[in-house]
This record gives sequence, structure tokens and C-alpha cells, in this order.
Amino acid sequence: MVLQKHVLLELLLIVTIYFIHLFFLFLFIFFLEFDITAGRAGYPLVSCEIRLVNWDEGQYKTTDKPNPRGEILIGGKNIAEGYFGEASKENVNFKEINGTRYFCTGDIGEVFPDGTFQIIGSLILQILFYFFIFEL
Repeated sequence: MVLQKHVLLELLLIVTIYFIHLFFLFLFIFFLEFDITAGRAGYPLVSCEIRLVNWDEGQYKTTDKPNPRGEILIGGKNIAEGYFGEASKENVNFKEINGTRYFCTGDIGEVFPDGTFQIIGSLILQILFYFFIFEL
């Protein structure tokens, strides 16, 4: 009877290890379909339109090979009409292109063939000094 319990426990352990291996194999195969690399911002939301525009000073163009690069603009109906109050002086960050309002993020991005974005730089140089942000 003691020997049978030992064999059953050993068999249970082997089956458990087998299922754990299957579980991790499933996870590995599942995540092969998605981009899980570090540094990419992922896919845009369905409600957003995202486009790149050339940034000539930095020599980033939407025609770059192998991946298009440029300043990231976010547009669509979910974009604000502009800044409010005193901040409305900065509404230069908003553009209208083909009837769609876009916000100029000031970020330089790269689009990969699978539709994901990677932030590779910024147009704005910011310095954080004791909780104050200075833009140069």
C-alpha cells in the first residue's frame, strides 16, 4: 500500500510537470503573434488616426527605408479643439489636414511593418529641475 502511494505521488508529479510545460509552451506560441519587445509603443487605438510627417531638420522622412520615420501626429474625433485659457497661445501644436484635426506630439517615431510604433526621439528638449520642466 505504501509503495502504491509513492508511485501515485510520483505519477502525479510527472503529470503536473508535463502540464506546466504545456502551459508555458502555449504562452510562448501565443506571444509569438504579438510584439513584446521593449521600446515599442504598440498599436494605435481604433479611435485614433496616427500619421507621420517629415522632419527635415533631423533628416527623418516618411519615405525612409526600411521603416518610415518622422514626427508623430495624432488625429481624430477624440482630439481636443485646442488648449484652454492662457494656454491657447500654444494652439500651434494643432494642425488640420484633409479635414481632420491633428495634435503634433513633438515626438519622432518609426512605424514597423506590423503597425507598431517606436518613439526614437523628441523635437523638444526638456530639462527637469526640481519639479519644474523647462523646454529649450
